[in-house]
Amino acid sequence: HGLTMDRHGSFFELHHQWYFICNDQSFPGSSAHFRNSVISYVHYRDNGEIEPVYLNRLGVGQYDASAPRIEAENYFRLIHGVKKECPAGGFEVRGLGAQSSLVFPNVRNLPANSLISLHLSCAHPRGGTVEIRRGSPNGELLGKCKVPETGGWASYRTVSTQLKNSAGTHDLCLVFHGGPGELFHLDWFRFQPAVKSEGSPD
Repeated sequence: HGLTMDRHGSFFELHHQWYFICNDQSFPGSSAHFRNSVISYVHYRDNGEIEPVYLNRLGVGQYDASAPRIEAENYFRLIHGVKKECPAGGFEVRGLGAQSSLVFPNVRNLPANSLISLHLSCAHPRGGTVEIRRGSPNGELLGKCKVPETGGWASYRTVSTQLKNSAGTHDLCLVFHGGPGELFHLDWFRFQPAVKSEGSPD
């Protein structure tokens, strides 16, 4: 098909994340000579093969809080961790310990005081804590979520906490705390509007 040819693609790595960038001719109403740049995440399977690359209008380095979930492997910056295939399918981030963090800038459509839910596994006997901060590991603390031991790395649990944030677009950083060694395998997370307590006004 004419619109899928002539990509002129390149691969590169930044902040422990791989990307594919190319030109694109698929913008609605564009001619065969139209050129635009598109970029997407690249994920490598454990056997070294490349997972199919998907291009969308969101691109990279920005996220939509109204989406059903945000995949952890689509981070913008990773400090101390590794991206691997997930036993349940897709990918996850492993090796998350007390010196680890994940940065997700430009998270759009966040409701005020969002409820964040994280889907992860924890084999550490004492569990750990995930902090949600603004922009960096030392940024303003928006919320904190305690995570118990889930029954092993193959046993996942969804844990939630309410944030203290204004509505709109925010740069978010997940910061991991706990005892020595590996603490978490993070699969995905999602946002929902704040949970209203009984008797609270609409």
